Amino acid sequence: GLFTAQGLEVVPAPTDYQRLVAPEAATLPPWAPEVGNLQRSTRALHEWAGYWVYRQRGWL
Repeated sequence: GLFTAQGLEVVPAPTDYQRLVAPEAATLPPWAPEVGNLQRSTRALHEWAGYWVYRQRGWL
């Protein structure tokens, strides 16, 4: 991988733990999008964009 190629020993570890606080009383209709889903899709898109950039630069 990218770091190993630079001579670094890599130890995978989970990071960036996040917690969503539940809203008090939702007044939106049941068919309205939920904020938590937007956050999850944003994080997923960020990861995919990162993979794309790394592949374009030849790091993966």
